[in-house]
Amino acid sequence: MEDFRGKTHPPSASPKARRPDIDGLPRETLVALNLFPSLSPLRKTRLAAAHRDPDSLWKELLSQNAFQGERNVRRRLETEARQEMRRARELGISILIQSDPEYPSLLKEIPDPPIVLYSQGAPLSADALTIVGTRRASPYGLKYTERFCRELASAGCLLVSGLARGIDSAVHRTALDVQKQSCAVLPTGLLSLYPAVNRDLAKRILSNGGTLLSEFPLERSVRKFHFPVRNRILAGITRGTFVTEAPAKSGALITAFLAVEYDRLVWTLPHSLGRFSGVGCLRLLRCGAIPVTAASEILEDLRIPVARSSSSSSQQDATNNADIKKILEVLDPDGGTIEELMEATALEPGTLYTYLMRLELAGQIHCDFHGRYRIRG
Repeated sequence: MEDFRGKTHPPSASPKARRPDIDGLPRETLVALNLFPSLSPLRKTRLAAAHRDPDSLWKELLSQNAFQGERNVRRRLETEARQEMRRARELGISILIQSDPEYPSLLKEIPDPPIVLYSQGAPLSADALTIVGTRRASPYGLKYTERFCRELASAGCLLVSGLARGIDSAVHRTALDVQKQSCAVLPTGLLSLYPAVNRDLAKRILSNGGTLLSEFPLERSVRKFHFPVRNRILAGITRGTFVTEAPAKSGALITAFLAVEYDRLVWTLPHSLGRFSGVGCLRLLRCGAIPVTAASEILEDLRIPVARSSSSSSQQDATNNADIKKILEVLDPDGGTIEELMEATALEPGTLYTYLMRLELAGQIHCDFHGRYRIRG
């Protein structure tokens, strides 16, 4: 099982030297290579890095068994690539390669960055955060996703998600509600939006100055394996990933564990033990993900200035301090169990759990052998 402990600082925004160098190939060749549906992203990246000119790249590709006996493969794919580039240009879609200044710098640092990236809308800002979760969101998950997103977006954080139903949709809609931009990373081509029910939402994202991204050709329809492929972009394109709700098996967990692999921060919203849709979040906590109770905590971890003068931030800080004071009053002098604390404070289980964890980390309380929390003497 992955362990997140020890990750306390976000990565820098400067590209690292470890990424494969594919800057020598022409854009048309990279677009043509990206049209191969059977090649994995890592295979495409390694092929592009291994060849400094198109002729040697095509020679290796055409030597593979899958293409033996097929004539004019190179001519056909290069023609399709030119058509793809022309159509994208007509639609106002940029096809970025890694040498372009608009290509997200953090994405270049992962082991298998997309060799091309289709981008429609505004370039990404440096202060971006990935927020993901389950498609089958609970009222609890939606409530706190919207609360956090409203405060994060209002503080100037660009919200990045996957345009799926449930939590992802809540992320994008909340950004729109506060008149802020968001970025949707798609598991399809930009002309084959999935899910279809969110096509209007995608249009609203663009009209509000946001961004749609995909590494898939314009009309590539959805396939099951596209989702984990897309999730590596979600994990790699920002400085951290926040999982607000996830069951035991969830694409959001894939994104979180990829974020750890890429040396990014991971936060999660605590859930109670009886909440099926939050089991994945509890697993993340066990692995060392950062529990959060306020948007300001994420902003501080990302070193984004927190507007302390805003009424929402001040109100949240006051609420947190009052809740913690209430917990300490209940624990003094004889301590208390989780059940006693829940009854005495009326806090939601996930919120109470987070406060207790923070108080333990601060050395103010401890949990004894009998499961009773006590104030340290």
